[in-house]
Amino acid sequence: MRFMGHLDLTRVLPRMLRRAGVEAAFSRGFNPVPRMSFGPALALGVGAREEVVDLDVLLPRSDADMAGLWSDDDRLREALLLRERFAAAAPPGIDILDVRVLVQGERRLGELVAAADYAVDLGPELAAEVAAGLAERLAGPLQVERAGKAKSGRGLKRPMGEATAVDVGAALLHADVDVAAGLLRFRVRLSSDGPGARPREVVQALVGAVVPDHKLVRERLLARSGDELVSLRALGPTFAPKKPRPEAEPVAPDMLA
Repeated sequence: MRFMGHLDLTRVLPRMLRRAGVEAAFSRGFNPVPRMSFGPALALGVGAREEVVDLDVLLPRSDADMAGLWSDDDRLREALLLRERFAAAAPPGIDILDVRVLVQGERRLGELVAAADYAVDLGPELAAEVAAGLAERLAGPLQVERAGKAKSGRGLKRPMGEATAVDVGAALLHADVDVAAGLLRFRVRLSSDGPGARPREVVQALVGAVVPDHKLVRERLLARSGDELVSLRALGPTFAPKKPRPEAEPVAPDMLA
């Protein structure tokens, strides 16, 4: 699965739903598409152990759910049935770890993802070298150069854009090395404000060399719970704070007449 692109995955999941006999909800408009929401896309070759996706589906009793008639037991029972059906229809390489039927008003995936944990298979020898110099690297500035993209043009050869410096240290939250296992583990902040550091750039800054993408695995996506970062699977229901209702403007006496 690590060699399946993100766009291919967006086509695999609707097929999985059809095989499971679960009807997907579609967007409206001229070109309807299944309503799905994924976590941040991974580069081709990077593996993943704990990914999350929001799927809008139409269940036989969805109308009762929309009317607020489902209990917690109803949601749990439906989630267990869906997990069995999804697991039976999933292609090789996709394991269904958990399914949860959301309550109306819960925050969606795009609002929750705040960070991610990665592991890199370096091997014992390289891991020992990285561990010896990791503290020094973390103490100083961590920057890498990102190559510029070729400018698009119809049939025209255009020069590459200028390389830009990426501040890896601004996105890096934690890093350590398990020498015995030959693994480098790190945690990065995911921001929607602008382009952040890519996992391969973090590895390059910490290791001092380019490591192939297939050596990387995203272990989990994290959400903020108070002052801590927790796995999305352990987060549970999370609701957006209710906005205070605007106070009614006083009505002038002449308007009441």
